[in-house]
Amino acid sequence: MTALRCAWLGRDVDYDAAWQRQRTLHAQRVADEIGDTVLLLEHTPVYTAGRRTEPWERPVDGTPVIDVDRGGRITWHGPGQLTGYPIVRLPDPMDVVAHVRRLEDALLGVCAKLGLAATRIDGRSGVWLPADEQRPARKIAAIGVRVSRGVAMHGFALNCDCDLAAFGRIVPCGLTDAGVTSLSAELGRDVTVDEVRPLVEAELRRVFTNDLSAAAGAIAPANADKSEGTAAPYQRKLLRLEVRNAATPIERKPAWIKARARMGPEFTELKQLVRREGLHTVCEEAGCPNIFECWEDREATFLIGGDACTRRCDFCQIDTGRPAPIDRDEPRRVAESVQAMGLRYATVTGVTRDDLEDEGAWLYAETVRAIHELNPGTGVEILTPDFSGRAELLQQVFDARPEVFAHNVETVPRIFKRIRPAFRYERSLEVITAGRAAGLITKSNLILGLGETRDEVEAALADLRSAGCDLVTITQYLRPSPRHHPVERWVPPEEFDELAAVAERLGFAGVMSGPLVRSSYRAGRLYRQATQLTAS
Repeated sequence: MTALRCAWLGRDVDYDAAWQRQRTLHAQRVADEIGDTVLLLEHTPVYTAGRRTEPWERPVDGTPVIDVDRGGRITWHGPGQLTGYPIVRLPDPMDVVAHVRRLEDALLGVCAKLGLAATRIDGRSGVWLPADEQRPARKIAAIGVRVSRGVAMHGFALNCDCDLAAFGRIVPCGLTDAGVTSLSAELGRDVTVDEVRPLVEAELRRVFTNDLSAAAGAIAPANADKSEGTAAPYQRKLLRLEVRNAATPIERKPAWIKARARMGPEFTELKQLVRREGLHTVCEEAGCPNIFECWEDREATFLIGGDACTRRCDFCQIDTGRPAPIDRDEPRRVAESVQAMGLRYATVTGVTRDDLEDEGAWLYAETVRAIHELNPGTGVEILTPDFSGRAELLQQVFDARPEVFAHNVETVPRIFKRIRPAFRYERSLEVITAGRAAGLITKSNLILGLGETRDEVEAALADLRSAGCDLVTITQYLRPSPRHHPVERWVPPEEFDELAAVAERLGFAGVMSGPLVRSSYRAGRLYRQATQLTAS
C-alpha cells in the first residue's frame, strides 16, 4: 500500500474550484488511476451547507451559501482555518462511520501534539473541547464527508487562528447548545495554519496509510504483538498494550501545564527565516511548547534517521515500524539548516535503527561532524539510542566529539520494562558511563507521571550521577495520543523545584526541572552552565 499523498493548494482558494478538483480526483481514484490523496488549503470566506442543513440555520442577513453534496450541516470556511479533503478508498467492508473516526483520530493527535486535550463527544462528529465551569463544550474541528463507489471526498476543517465571528451569523453544524473555538483561542497564542499543517499531514498519514483492513496481510515489525486491534502505525495491528491504553481517555491537563507565547525579536526573525527557506525542525513539527524560548536563544532540535523507529516506547510519539533506507545526504542538509538559521547550539536526536548493521551510528557521528565543519562556532548536542551497548558503535559517536553526549534513561527501574521494553535500565547507565569515560559532557532525562514514586525518582537521579551523568532534565509526561501510556500523575511545579534541589545536591553540573521542560529545553544554556561551573 502506498503512502497517502498530501497536496497543499495554498491560500485564498475558491470553494467551487476546490470542489471541482475534488470531483476530478474522486473519479480518478475510483478508476485506480491515482492513489489516496488529501488536498489541504485555506478557502476564501464562504458558507457551505451539507444535506442535513435546516433553513433556520442559514445566515439571517441573506449571505450567500453554497449547497454541497456532503453530510453534515452548515459551516464556514476561510482564512486561518486548515481545510482538508481526503480522497481515499475506504476498506472493504465499507464503514463510513469508521472513516469519520479516523479523521477525528488524526485531529485529536494534532491537538495532543500542540498540548491541547481535545476529545470526542458521543453522538456528535468532529473534535471538541469539553465543557468546564465557565464555558460549554466547544467544537474546534468540523467533519463532513461523502462516499461514492467506495471512495470518500470532502473532509474536515480545523480552526487555527480564524475569525470566529464568522460563525455568529449561522447556527454552525446545527449546534444551539455548544460553541465554536480555535487552537489560538484555546492555547492563548497565535497558532497558524503553517504551524499546524505538517502535524496534520503526519497524523493523516498515520491513520490512512496504516489502515487496519489494508494491513491485514502486511508485514509487522519482528517484535510486534499479533493481537487484535484498530488502526496503528506502519501497517500493523495495535498491540494489546495499545488497546488497553486506548481504553483510558486523554487526561485533562492542570492549570500549570500551559505555555505562554513570548515572541521576542530573535524568535520572530527565526520563524520568518524557517518559513522562507522551508526548513524543518522538531521544535515546530512536534509542537514543542518551549519553541519561543529556545529559538530566542538561537537553539533548535533536529530529528535524523527517518520518521519510523524500530523500537516502541510507551510514551513516545514517533511511530514504530520498518524504516526507509538511510539517507546519507541528511548530515549535510542538517548542517546547512543550522547555518541558515544562524544557530548557536543545535540538538540532534533520532530514531533507533536496529535494521542497520551499525544501528545508525555513522549517521549520528557524521551529522555532528558536518555541523561542526560548516558551523565552527555552534555547539552540538547528540541524543542517541543505546546502540545495543556495542562499544565500537558508541565510540564512533564519541570520536565525533559533540559538546554534549546525551542518552535518556527516561524512567525508573521498576517500570522500565513496561515503558521501554526494548531497552535496559542498566545498559542505559552503562552508555552514559562510557560517554563520560570518553571525556564528554554527558546528559540524561527523567519523565515523571508514568507511575513512578518520588523515592524512585530520587534513586534514579543518584544512579545517573553515579554513572557519570553531568546534566539532567526532569519533565512531566504529556500523553501524545490515546494509544500511549496514560498519565498516572500530574506533578506540581513545587515538586519539580524540590527535585532540582535534590539533583544539585547530588552534584549534577546542570539541572532543568519543570512541567514543560524537555530534554532539549535550552540545551545550550545548560551546557554553558556546566562548562562555567567546571571552569570555576
